[in-house]
Amino acid sequence: MELLVVLAWSAGTCCVWWCGGERREREYDISLNDFDVDLPTPLPWSCLTTTLTLDAHTLTLYHHHSHKHSPSMPLVDTHCHIHRGDGGVETPQAEQGGGEDLRERETPPSLGGGGGDAAYDAAFSNAAEPERNDVVLYCPMAVDEGDWAKLKALQEQEQQQQGAGQVLAVGLGIHPWKAHEVSEGWETRLREALIQMPSLLVGEIGLDKAREADKTGWETQLRVFEEQMELAAELRRPVSMHCVRAYGTIYDWLKQRPMAAACPPSLAFHSYTGSPEMASAFLALPHLKESIFFGFSASVCLQSPAAETKLCNVLRVLPRESFLLESDLDDRNAVPAAMTRVCEVVSRAVGMERQALAEMTTRNAERFLRRTLI
Repeated sequence: MELLVVLAWSAGTCCVWWCGGERREREYDISLNDFDVDLPTPLPWSCLTTTLTLDAHTLTLYHHHSHKHSPSMPLVDTHCHIHRGDGGVETPQAEQGGGEDLRERETPPSLGGGGGDAAYDAAFSNAAEPERNDVVLYCPMAVDEGDWAKLKALQEQEQQQQGAGQVLAVGLGIHPWKAHEVSEGWETRLREALIQMPSLLVGEIGLDKAREADKTGWETQLRVFEEQMELAAELRRPVSMHCVRAYGTIYDWLKQRPMAAACPPSLAFHSYTGSPEMASAFLALPHLKESIFFGFSASVCLQSPAAETKLCNVLRVLPRESFLLESDLDDRNAVPAAMTRVCEVVSRAVGMERQALAEMTTRNAERFLRRTLI
């Protein structure tokens, strides 16, 4: 038995994603009339699971997330923390907020169980249902080592489901807010986990100058950041990057390594709040051509009119091939509305149909994650 995802069906040709291999086309000398099923051409996103018998082999044809019956392209949330949604652990809140641009504060609020994105999550949870019931595919990112076991279990569960779940990829790493809390041997444990599971990303990592007021704290952040970046480059893993007031430092780090092999294969600045000029500088690095991406979330990039204006200014100068969408939220129930909102705002800002933007950002996510998704 072979499981496959049908991407297109016409004239007896299936363009498919094989769960155990690469995307490819295979032609079958068949007609849809040979089977007692009603398969439209091409299969829509809402197509039900269908089992066919072909040349003595049973083939299960299904859409990656057909159980949702979505009429549109799913939205890929390239950065979230839904594994933390039970409220049992602390989550850095400086990049999420309820009105004030916390990423610009000199002294971010302390980590804790209350405040932060809780109010924002609640606002989306209690809001009216969006007009579209978007399917969201998730990429949860770790904050500290305490997240790693849960995220590895999520990834293993996804592999057992053979791609039929909603978690596309997970990232392991140390958030800059947690750099001072690492325990001895964390680098070895991270390396072992990444080697054990080649599908893992590195994230959430990065630098945050608004967090550290003293030299020692900043040096600790730099050390943890550099070790993770070097590991991602060595093992060829994509990186999900947190950055607050440190874009110049990250730019210098990348520029000083002019060979692509010395840098991660792809890098996404999540909830990007930098300037248009800084974004253009990253994109101009010749050895990282088409490897830099920028994620946009409602929780950060749309938290105020000023933030939305800044987002629109950035969108005007970025190539659309660098866009990613994300929620940056813990509450899984809040994510669909947040993703719908940011998708609609970005589509209006760049003059694209919403469905076209959804399809484009999904393909961009494929290039960032370095895998075929759907």
